Amino acid sequence: MTTDRLHTAALMHRTEVARGRMSRREFLTRTTALGVSAGAAYALLGLAQPVRAQETPRKGGTLRMEMETRAEGSAHRRLVADLERHARLARISRGV
Repeated sequence: MTTDRLHTAALMHRTEVARGRMSRREFLTRTTALGVSAGAAYALLGLAQPVRAQETPRKGGTLRMEMETRAEGSAHRRLVADLERHARLARISRGV
């Protein structure tokens, strides 16, 4: 793999992983944000690209997301109120 077309920060992050100063997860997050494909990011670390899960997903379950909201003031309050309302409606529709 040639590294001449990669963002220089991606190469810097590879060095940080090699020194143990950055986790693999953080490396993948940062390099893909720079436009490096996940496959190329794995190759930079000398890892094989993970294979896709073959099992068909089952219906139902819980979706968990982590979000950071930087809004302040009334826009933030409206967003929080909307999220809380949607969560209540989801609980009501499930009968919880």
